[in-house]
Amino acid sequence: MGYNIKSKTQISIIVPTYKRPELLSSCLISLMKQSVKSDGYEVIVADDDPRKSAQSVTEKVIARFPKRIMNKMLMLEMRQLKKLKVNGWFLLMMMLWP
Repeated sequence: MGYNIKSKTQISIIVPTYKRPELLSSCLISLMKQSVKSDGYEVIVADDDPRKSAQSVTEKVIARFPKRIMNKMLMLEMRQLKKLKVNGWFLLMMMLWP
């Protein structure tokens, strides 16, 4: 994984999920309520569910916080993580536990 020093994005947050829509929603809403400027971080949701259960949750959060998102939320499958090039200087992986 690489990083882009010229990018304003300082933190790349990866949220892996598998069939946990309630926990994912709580996590994403919490991330959107942070005081960091929206260009200071990016959120990457990695869904390993073949039914793509995280898609609707992510879309609802994007609709709720349209000014916070600004193309900073990305959906991908877990197997795509190894090809991901993050923009942040720091990488944070959020684990969802019940």
